[in-house]
Amino acid sequence: MIVRQVQNSDASAIAELYNWYIGNTVISFEETPVSKEDIIQRLGRVDDSNPWLVLEDAGELLGYAYAIPFKSRPSYRYTRESSVYIHKDHTGQGYGLKLMQSLIDEIRVMPIHVLIAGIALPNEASVKLHESLALKRSDNSRKLLRNSTSLSMLDTGDKNYELKTAFPESDNPSGY
Repeated sequence: MIVRQVQNSDASAIAELYNWYIGNTVISFEETPVSKEDIIQRLGRVDDSNPWLVLEDAGELLGYAYAIPFKSRPSYRYTRESSVYIHKDHTGQGYGLKLMQSLIDEIRVMPIHVLIAGIALPNEASVKLHESLALKRSDNSRKLLRNSTSLSMLDTGDKNYELKTAFPESDNPSGY
């Protein structure tokens, strides 16, 4: 099992994985399925400050995580918003945690100071995942589109921060 940089050849598997969430949950903030071409267009924005990682096992894409600019205004240039998705048949095995730890490790070497995760509620597994990574839950939950949303933040500029990995993968409290 490896975590690696995304490639355009991953686009079909990413679209299939993501489209399940679009069609079957309120977790995604999209309402219509995405195509392989849509994903390839999004991958065109991946660069040294906008990482996108995939988790793969024996050639099968099990999940992905990425960080993109939070907003376009210059004052937000050191802030990224993260997302993580795990194949529906592979949740609850610690894969989301593995991907997010890898993503945070990549972000730590960048001049990025804040990582934000917008979590559609209810989604207790995602809340637990992000809390296990020391992201702080915002007191400001609000109605956004069709989903209730909670914002979690991690100060990536805190060099004293240590990623919490105190629980064994077999006892993964996040459900991811």
